[in-house]
Amino acid sequence: MLAAPDDHEALVLAIERLLADSRFLDKIIPAARRRAEDIFDNRTLIERLPRTYADNEIQKNKMKPKEFA
Repeated sequence: MLAAPDDHEALVLAIERLLADSRFLDKIIPAARRRAEDIFDNRTLIERLPRTYADNEIQKNKMKPKEFA
């Protein structure tokens, strides 16, 4: 079920085969959704956003040219 990223026809066929597979629809999609919800729940976002913002500010300040007095 492999398809090259630039082979659009093969990608479409692969997606059609996946959607026709009842196991994919019944088990894999719900499991992937639950996994994504577990990873990106609100608690996680609330914990990660301030750290990410702080890290970005630190990087931004490191990249500023030093001003001469």
